[in-house]
Amino acid sequence: MTRQNDFYLDAYDRAWKARLDVMRDLIAGGAETAFEVVRRLKIFEIDHTMTMDCTFRPIEPPTGDSLLPTGMPMLRPEPVLGRLQMRPFYDDHVDFLLHVLTQHGVDAIVELGSGYGRNLIELYARGGPKDAVYYAGEISEGGRAAADMLFALTPGHQARSFCFDHKDPDLSCLRGAERVLLFSYHSIEQVAELPADYFARLAACAPQVTAIHMEPFGFQLDALDGEPSRLQRHLFAERDWNTNLTARLLEANAAGTIRLTTLAKEILGGEPNNATSLAVWTNIPT
Repeated sequence: MTRQNDFYLDAYDRAWKARLDVMRDLIAGGAETAFEVVRRLKIFEIDHTMTMDCTFRPIEPPTGDSLLPTGMPMLRPEPVLGRLQMRPFYDDHVDFLLHVLTQHGVDAIVELGSGYGRNLIELYARGGPKDAVYYAGEISEGGRAAADMLFALTPGHQARSFCFDHKDPDLSCLRGAERVLLFSYHSIEQVAELPADYFARLAACAPQVTAIHMEPFGFQLDALDGEPSRLQRHLFAERDWNTNLTARLLEANAAGTIRLTTLAKEILGGEPNNATSLAVWTNIPT
């Protein structure tokens, strides 16, 4: 047993030294807090696996149609009460966004319907790009005031709020940005109907645009119309919430306004009656 224990102790030590090297690289690359380092390390270990000799190598990319923009599968098996059940690959939408940003450089990160800016604050704190400008697009004056107050607490965080209305989307504040990531998280849900030119206006905000919508639109898709979709359909009818996000996405894609790359039903968790689906698109430069 002594030799066995010595073997695992040595392997354990080498494994932590390998992680120490990655942490040093992250700090050299600009990570400023312990929290940022450990969150970035978590994302690093999604893309890399540790070999038997305790070195990291990139994972073999999964293959198949059901992949997320990060190259990861939409679902993963997880043991629950003695059974393997399929769960969303990402259990945290901010980690998903951070993983996207480790693979793509951007000048601006814009949340459409940001509230008090929590998602942008968490994204920056977890290791989001230091040289990008973070924009909190919010219709309410109170939400914008809260976001700006919180942004000011973190020196170096280039972040600001602006007035954004899904029914009349104006992104003129991004003038000059070349590469933009737009995202929304359960904000379009409360807009009964998006205007016909909604995605055309978003797509025109910069030469290179990627948009990620993490919204509860699963009931608008015909496939796998199970209990979550039925509950969601009832909730949205009761509250007069959005019913045309999917239709507007498909119209814009068919018109060549956007290139819709992901349309996935109920794969980011959420409440039983308000599960989160995913749509990802890029603009088509003219």
